[in-house]
Amino acid sequence: MGINDTSRRDVMRALVTTPLIAAPAVAAIPGCASAKGTNAMFMCGPIEADSHVSLTDTHAWDSAMAAYTALEQQYDAAEKEWTIARTRFEAIEPDADSVQLDPRQFWFKEKGYILHVLDIDEEWNKFLRGETRTMVGTTRDEAERLFREQLDIVQTYRVTLKHAEEISGFGAANDRIDSLMASMNEAEAVLLAIPSPHGDALKWKLEQLFGEEAAGGEYTPSWRVDYTHSFFEDIRRFADLGYKALAVPATAQTMLCAPVDLDAAIAEYWRLRAIADNHPYAHALKSDPQYEELLKDSRRACEAAAVAFMRVIDIPSRCGADIGKKIDIVINEYQDFELPNDILERVSADAKRLAA
Repeated sequence: MGINDTSRRDVMRALVTTPLIAAPAVAAIPGCASAKGTNAMFMCGPIEADSHVSLTDTHAWDSAMAAYTALEQQYDAAEKEWTIARTRFEAIEPDADSVQLDPRQFWFKEKGYILHVLDIDEEWNKFLRGETRTMVGTTRDEAERLFREQLDIVQTYRVTLKHAEEISGFGAANDRIDSLMASMNEAEAVLLAIPSPHGDALKWKLEQLFGEEAAGGEYTPSWRVDYTHSFFEDIRRFADLGYKALAVPATAQTMLCAPVDLDAAIAEYWRLRAIADNHPYAHALKSDPQYEELLKDSRRACEAAAVAFMRVIDIPSRCGADIGKKIDIVINEYQDFELPNDILERVSADAKRLAA
C-alpha cells in the first residue's frame, strides 16, 4: 500500500460512509461516493468547486467541436482575405452618391434600394403594361423614354460595381464568407443539439446563445424552442445530478467514447481501473508541490473507471460468458462491500433477457 491508499476498498468505504451532497469541500482521501438516482454513477471523493466530472460520452461532442473549430479557423483566414479585398474594392468602386437619379421616377423609393435591390426588368415590364407610371413626362412616349434612361443609369452602375467586385476579388471574398458562415451556423446547430458531456460544453452553449456577443445589446436574444431545447435539457440534467460536470482526467488520458461492443467496454474498464489503482497520488506526500493536482487527477481517474464500469453493466450481454465477465467486474469493483440493488437488478435483468 502507498501513503495514500486509493484502492477499490477505500473507494467502496467512502461509498458506504460518505454522503455525496453533505461532504466537506476538501477530503483527505479521494474515495468514491455514489450519486443518487436510478442511473447511479460513482464519483471520486467529495466534490470540490473546480472538480471535473464527465456526464456522458464525449466522442460526439469532441468530433462536432473539432469540425466547428476547423470552420472557425477557415472563417478567420477568409475574413483576413476579405479585408484585403475590400480595401482593393473601395479604391475602385463606383461612387453611388454621384449617380443622378430622379426620385419622382421611382415614387421616392430609397436610393440604395433602387441601386442595389430594385428588379429593373420587372419595373420596366410593369411600366409597359400600364401597372405603374412615373411623375414626369408630358406624353406617354416622353415618360417612357425618361424612365428607361433612369433604369439604364441603374443598370450601368450595377455593371460597374460588379466589375469592381470581380477584379478586386471582393465579390468572391463575400461569397466565401457567406458560405463559411452558413456552414458554421449548421455546425453550431449540431453542437447545440448534442447533450453537453461536461461543464465546458455547457458554458460554450451558454455563450453562443446568451453571451455578450450573442446579445449585442440590452436584451438577451430570442431563439426557436427547438434550437435551445438541448441546452435547457442539459441544465436540468446537471441540476438533477447535483454536481458540476467538468473535464476528463488529464493524467489518466481517459477515452470516454463509448466502445461499440461489450468486449471493448470490458477492456476499457480494466485499463481505466488499472490507471486509477496505480495512480501516483498513492505515494504522494502532502508536502509535495504537486499534491493537490495529483489528488484532483486521482479523483478524475477514479470517476472515469466508474463510468466505464457502468458502461459495461449497461451493454447487453450476448451469452453466459458475458454475464460471467460482468460478475467478475462487479466483484472486483465492490469486493466485500455491499452491492447496490441497482447494480444487482441490472445484471439480473441482463441474465433473464438471455434466458428468455
